[in-house]
Amino acid sequence: MFTIQAYEHAQHAQAVVDLFNLCHARDASLPSLTPTRWQQFVAEPSRAMGRDFRLAWDGAQLVGMAYCALEEQPGGAMRYGRILVHPDWRRRGVASAIWQQLSALDGGRYGFECTCPVEWQAGLAFAQRCGFGEQSRELEMRRSLSDADRVPPGSPVRALRRDDAADALAWREISNAAYASHQPPVSLLDAADITARLANPTLSLGFIEQAGVPLGLIQWENDSDSHAYLNSVALLPSAQGRGLAGQMLRWALGQMRAQGLARVELTVSMHNHAARQLYTRHGFQPYAETVYLYRPATADIPSTAG
Repeated sequence: MFTIQAYEHAQHAQAVVDLFNLCHARDASLPSLTPTRWQQFVAEPSRAMGRDFRLAWDGAQLVGMAYCALEEQPGGAMRYGRILVHPDWRRRGVASAIWQQLSALDGGRYGFECTCPVEWQAGLAFAQRCGFGEQSRELEMRRSLSDADRVPPGSPVRALRRDDAADALAWREISNAAYASHQPPVSLLDAADITARLANPTLSLGFIEQAGVPLGLIQWENDSDSHAYLNSVALLPSAQGRGLAGQMLRWALGQMRAQGLARVELTVSMHNHAARQLYTRHGFQPYAETVYLYRPATADIPSTAG
């Protein structure tokens, strides 16, 4: 019988990082994790330092976990989460025990979105039994960085001014406008989100401007001493289709290399053909595919799941 416990960041952070890396070592379709990346993840305001996360224990062994948060989306509030089970404990009811608690958090009042690697067929089947249906797919891409990656002379991109209220507002407005119709939905940013992200010392962001007016942004985080994760390339709708995204990307790749980074990864919607072509032109190669699944708020929760 598994014990399901609420996550406590001070007590459980390292155990979760270890679980992710053990799973990654056994199944390369699952992500690895660094303590820095996990700290950044739980510190996002909607995740409330892991308040709604759940851990599954078999005695003293952490065998599974779920991260879960209530986020504001363009269409309203929605739960987002993912269940991770160590390969040696799969098909023993760990995911079912965790899901029983997650599904009861709000009495089924909110829709629930989750992700699953496309190769993980057992996980997809489990999600379907819990009432989830496929919503969209995203492609994981990456490229190496080299000394050839340099900031172009005269680039119209400038770095974020962290203590500038106007930059914080521009960040929020550009991101929310750019992702308003994105599939899968992207959480809307509010002032608290921006404040939390500004406190992240590994975050870098640049604005592309015209006549001093920000039209777009590019943002990444250093996952480790050598790897970056490209979070966002966003343009105001009126500024799209003018080659500005490519200018931002070339600037960012040069900045990443100047920071001493060796590799950058990103996630892009399979439906976003323009973005996929942009990244391919700049040397990114696909290495994995993720399925986004959605369970409506009114869906029935089965009494048992595999």
